[in-house]
Amino acid sequence: VSTDVVPDAAGAKLTYRGGPVLQNVAVAPVFWGSGVQFTTQIPAFYKAAIASSYYDWLSEYNTTSPSQKIGEGTMVGAANDAGTGTINLSDSQIQSALGTLIDQGKVPAPTANTYYPIHFAPGITITASDGSKSCQIFCAYHGSFNHGGKTIYYGISPDQGGSCAGGCGSDPSLLSNTTSVSSHELVE
Repeated sequence: VSTDVVPDAAGAKLTYRGGPVLQNVAVAPVFWGSGVQFTTQIPAFYKAAIASSYYDWLSEYNTTSPSQKIGEGTMVGAANDAGTGTINLSDSQIQSALGTLIDQGKVPAPTANTYYPIHFAPGITITASDGSKSCQIFCAYHGSFNHGGKTIYYGISPDQGGSCAGGCGSDPSLLSNTTSVSSHELVE
């Protein structure tokens, strides 16, 4: 057991570099494919997380110029999507499909605070824009794209079983590992 202690840098301040801040996140989960696990528990998890002291902690990232304050969020609904039937998906395919769901009104319309975490059924492999693959290189990720004149914020959460099991969380509970990677993407 290491006894090394890394002291806090006295007076250290993060520098805001102009990135997007979702001040009061509006979470709209999307379940992609047949057999997505925890479709009842995941919305309850998001609802609890965005109204908790865990989320209140993000106030340390408030900005002064421009003035932006991160506060608790809301759940704005969840959507089930059969997906494309494809078991190997690219990030661009996912963005296109999410844009279609938005256009068809199958998910809540985007606002400056809407975040679409997409949870996938077992057996689906996602390839990120840099060519990395789910459960081989990454456990989850988040991104944004422009659609219909708006910036769409989304997160990718592959099923945490199968090839992700053990590599994306060491909890024996698959739900705990799922919420662990999901909360990480939510706060980022």
